[in-house]
Amino acid sequence: MTSRRREDDEKKEEKERERETKTRRIRNEDEREREERKRKTKKRENRKERKRKKR
Repeated sequence: MTSRRREDDEKKEEKERERETKTRRIRNEDEREREERKRKTKKRENRKERKRKKR
């Protein structure tokens, strides 16, 4: 019985680790996307500013 319980506990821990990993991966992807959007916005603003200066 204890071995079965141990197996169940190990399975639960494994599932929890997988869930945490998945959550972390998703969070990292979201962060990367945010950074990319910020970079693109900044580039666009810089282009606009350069055009304004040219006039």
